[in-house]
Amino acid sequence: FFVEEGRVGEGRAKVVAELLQEMNPVNVKVAAVEVDPVSLLAERPSFFKDDGVTCVIAANPTPSLLTAISTTCSTDAIHLLTIHSTGMLGFIQLQSTPEHAIIESFPDSEVPDLRITNPFQSLETYYKSLDPSSITDSLEHSHIPWPAVTYHALRAWRAEVADPTALPTEYKQKKRLQEIILAMRQPGTVPGSFKEEENFMEAKNNLTKIIPPKFEGLDRLFNDPKCEEPPPGENRVFWVVVKALREFVKEFGVLPVVGTIPDMVSTTKNYTKLRDIHREEARENAQWVRKKAVELNGGEEEELCEEVVARMCKHARVLKVVRHKRLHEMRGDADVKLGRVLTGTPGDSWWYVTYLAAELFYKEFNRYPGTTDADDFEHLSRHLRHLLAANKSPIAIPPSYPREYCRSSHTEIHTIASVLGGIASQEVIKLLTKQRVPVDNTVVYNGIVNDVSVLRA
Repeated sequence: FFVEEGRVGEGRAKVVAELLQEMNPVNVKVAAVEVDPVSLLAERPSFFKDDGVTCVIAANPTPSLLTAISTTCSTDAIHLLTIHSTGMLGFIQLQSTPEHAIIESFPDSEVPDLRITNPFQSLETYYKSLDPSSITDSLEHSHIPWPAVTYHALRAWRAEVADPTALPTEYKQKKRLQEIILAMRQPGTVPGSFKEEENFMEAKNNLTKIIPPKFEGLDRLFNDPKCEEPPPGENRVFWVVVKALREFVKEFGVLPVVGTIPDMVSTTKNYTKLRDIHREEARENAQWVRKKAVELNGGEEEELCEEVVARMCKHARVLKVVRHKRLHEMRGDADVKLGRVLTGTPGDSWWYVTYLAAELFYKEFNRYPGTTDADDFEHLSRHLRHLLAANKSPIAIPPSYPREYCRSSHTEIHTIASVLGGIASQEVIKLLTKQRVPVDNTVVYNGIVNDVSVLRA
C-alpha cells in the first residue's frame, strides 16, 4: 500500500499501523507505540520480551537506535533485521538469536539417499530379487527400478576389480560401470543391438548419485562442544538429537535412512515396494535414535517427540546452526567491519563501506550526508578515508561512491524500498519458521545496476 499524501504530518507508526490492520482485519492485531525507541528501551529494557516479541524489524535505524535495539535483542534472544534504504541503494542486516538451529535447510541440490553402494538387509534382499539377468519378461525387465539395476552392475564391477567395497570415483571406473549397465539390457532384433530400455538409461545417467555424500556440515555439529554437553535452553532438544545421531553413526557407520525415493521408471508394484522398504527402515532408524536421545537426556522423553526426532533423522544431512554476529559489536570494531567484506573489485562491498562511513558521519553531525544544503562530500570522504586507514586497507574507493551517497540525500525511493521489503520478508520467514538458511549477515542491493550481493560483515 501507499501512504496517502493527505496524511503527511501524522505519525508514521500510527498511519502504517492502521493500513496494516485494514489488510489483516481478523487474525492480526496491529498497534502503534509513538515514543522515542531509544528512550523507551532505556526506561524499559525488557519492552520486547514483556510483549512476547520474537522478531524486530528496524527501518533506517540511527546508529544509537541500532545499538540499543541490537543490545536488547541480543540479551533477550530475539531476532533482529535492519533495513537501510538510501537513494538507489539498500542494505539489510540480520542478527538471529544467539544460536539459530535449522532442521530443514532446503539445499539447492541434494543427492537422494538410495543406499545402492551399502544397502541395508531388507533393501539388499529386494535388490537381489530384481536381477536383470533372471527376468525374461520384457515389460518387467524394462521397469526394474534403476537403483536395482545399478546395484547389480556395481556387484559385477566390484567382482572385476576384486574389491567388494570399491566405489567408482574415477572417470574410467564410471565409464566401465556405464558399459556394464548398458550391456544388461535385453537383446534387440538386430544381432549385437539392445532394446531401448529407459530404466537402464536412468541407471547410466544417475551414476553420480550412487556414492554416499559426505556430511561435512554435520561433522561440524558432531564436533561442536554443545554436542558433547547439550546445554539447557531453547535448542537443547536439537543438540540431544544431534548427539544421538552421532552415536548412530558410530554404531552403524551411516546416517539414518531418509525414507523417501525420487520418481523413476518402474511398475507401481515395484515402486511402492521400494518406497515402503525405505519408509520402514527410516522408521526403525528414527526409533533407535529417539531411544538413544532419551537415554542421553536422562530418561526424559516428553520433549523428544517422535515427530521431531523423525524430522531430524530425515534431514540429518542438512542440519545447520547459524550464529550471527551482534550488530552493535560489529559497529564497535573497525576490523570486524571491513576485514572480510572489502574486496579490490568495485561493487557492492565498496557501497557497504561507504554506508558505514555515512554512519560515522551521522555520529559527528547527527544527520546523514546530503540531507541539508551543505556540501557534505568532503566530510563523508574524510570518514571513508579514515575507515579504510583504520583497517590498513590499500584500496582507494573513488570519489564517485561518496558523491552518489550524498546526492541520494538519504531519501527512500518506493521502488527500492519495495525490493528491500520483499527480500527482508523472506529472511524473516526463514528465521521464524526455522526453515532454509538465512543470510549471514549482510545483503546489499544496488539499484543502480540491479544487483544483489551477500556479504559476511
